[in-house]
Amino acid sequence: MGIHSAAMGGIWQNVVLGFGGVRLVGGKLQISPCLPEGWSRLEFPLVFRGTPLRVAAERNRVVVENRGTVPVALRLCGKELELAAGSRYEVGL
Repeated sequence: MGIHSAAMGGIWQNVVLGFGGVRLVGGKLQISPCLPEGWSRLEFPLVFRGTPLRVAAERNRVVVENRGTVPVALRLCGKELELAAGSRYEVGL
């Protein structure tokens, strides 16, 4: 027995797109997490148009960090923002 890598990719997509609330709408990145009961935190890496991001969602806040070298425009929990390279943004829930 072992781990089927395609199944693991499907699980990652279900968690990130589902509970992580990651969407691409009109070419723009949207992130609006909704953690299931019993989960206190969800953290995942994401690469958007070549720029690495890190998303950390908790019950009362979401933090997105731009680990790349160019700014990224996104909508975080309904708020439009441009996240500068090397910066992070936190929104309370």
